[in-house]
Amino acid sequence: MLVSMLLPGCGSDAAPGDEASNVAAEGRPPSAAPLELKVVVDGWMRPELAGLLMAEARGYFEDEGLDVWLGVPWHPRRTVSYVTEKFNDIAVAPQPQVVVAKSGGAPLVILGSLIPHPTEAMIWPRSSKIGSVADLKGRTIAYPGIPYQRKFLEKVLEQAGLTLKDVTLDQVAYELIPALLKHTADAAFGGWENLDGAELRARGAEPVMAGVQSLGIPDYEQLVVAARSDFVAEHPEAIEKFMSAITRGTAAARQHPGEALKAVEEVVEGDIDATPAGTKAELKATLPLLSPGDPMDLDRAQALIDWMAREGMIARSFSADALLPKGAEG
Repeated sequence: MLVSMLLPGCGSDAAPGDEASNVAAEGRPPSAAPLELKVVVDGWMRPELAGLLMAEARGYFEDEGLDVWLGVPWHPRRTVSYVTEKFNDIAVAPQPQVVVAKSGGAPLVILGSLIPHPTEAMIWPRSSKIGSVADLKGRTIAYPGIPYQRKFLEKVLEQAGLTLKDVTLDQVAYELIPALLKHTADAAFGGWENLDGAELRARGAEPVMAGVQSLGIPDYEQLVVAARSDFVAEHPEAIEKFMSAITRGTAAARQHPGEALKAVEEVVEGDIDATPAGTKAELKATLPLLSPGDPMDLDRAQALIDWMAREGMIARSFSADALLPKGAEG
């Protein structure tokens, strides 16, 4: 059910003047066995994970006494549930996905933000002559299949005077790009401007992209690191070291984009829709967006939670403090 792979640590080869190399690692006694952390990511491993992949490639996790496994879920809607069901320890997922799970009673907390603003969009080919969301009436819209995306799409359509009954939905998991290129869908919702959009442009397509914020969705953290609260309480030092390694990895990726590209290329092969030119374009578009594991913005999280509750996307609102690890509430 879970496609997992171990990314072998390559050791740190940071240059003496490298910002990332100047972050001191505590290390561990030679006799200490590394703590294994099983991490499930939000989909195919792509440049949005550059900080994490560089941390592994340069041995930053090993420096911290961690043995990190990365896994890809069989379907993107399963990312968070692999953690709540204790198949994995940590999830890298969109903030709204975590909010939905938390509202349903999942014991999840957010450890940090990797991409602090939404990059999801409605995407359609320029050749389709679609001028706006209102023109999607009677058309087919592909989307990955994550429940919150369906709810967001319903709101987007509503603001354009449409309902879900006015369109045909095609749940395609990881196949958004083929759906557009093969014209099995007229538009795609839930793809990322910096990933799917960049890949489409690299292939010579002319995608039109309307970011979700321009379509009436509030600001949110596109990618966060989440874990079960009991796991965080049991392994607080390991969690701190994990996030520290990501911070170092993100700094290294920004300083050495060529090396970051190699780290991504080593794992992107599982995505049969990826191309070398597309991966390079995705990385260039993504690096400026990365946050090195910064704390979640509580005010924006609360605004998202309240909005989702008002729109009936979750049963009731709750305090954004509940998304923070115990002791970090503010």
